Formats: sequence, C-alpha cells, structure tokens
Amino acid sequence: MAQNFFSFSLHERTQDAFVAWLCSCYNEPVSSVKHIVAEEFIKDLLLGVKQLGVSVNFQSVEVETQIYDIDILLTLKNVNNSGNDRYVVIEDKTNSKIHDNQLVRYIRNLIKKKKTSEDHI
Repeated sequence: MAQNFFSFSLHERTQDAFVAWLCSCYNEPVSSVKHIVAEEFIKDLLLGVKQLGVSVNFQSVEVETQIYDIDILLTLKNVNNSGNDRYVVIEDKTNSKIHDNQLVRYIRNLIKKKKTSEDHI
C-alpha cells in the first residue's frame, strides 16, 4: 500500500501549510528541485482546464491561506499581463465533505473581491 503523507497529520491546517509551502516553491530558481516539484504539482492541479483547451501561462505564484473562507488560494501571476492572472481554489478536507455549495460560494466571493471572472478561476 502506498504511503500517504497526510495520514501522519490529521489536521487540516497542517495539510494546508504543506500544500501552500509546496506551491510557494514555484517561486524558487527554475533549476531548483523544489521549483520543479511545485511546477509539476500546479500543472496537475490545472489538468482539468488544460483538457478544456485552456492554456494557463504564469511566471510566479502568490499563495494565501484562510482567505475569503478558502483554505488555499493560488494566484498564478502573469507578469506580462496582470489582467490575465488566474486563480486556483484549494479546499481540503480531513473529516468532512464539501457542503453547502462551498465552492460555488467561494468562487462568487472571489469574483467580487478580486474583480475577476469565473473563467479566470
């Protein structure tokens, strides 16, 4: 059976911290192992939009935790065109499931707060 890192930490905030840290490693020098692992992780998060034919280009990642009720919010910064930043909402669970239309509420709130559109989330 494959080992699961998160079985060693049953607290959501610890998991949030690890995922947030991992994503922030994208901002390390391109040649660093941490950057390469972070890049692969973020690309995996974006597989769904890639399958829709949407290309997401970004040069840096801003990571925020516990903002707008979102566990982790990634802002994929497009240095050449800041109006083209993309957002990734990460909601992790340890002992519960998505409820009360959480993701829909988070996306609506994010659209208002960041003055963006749903297709950038």
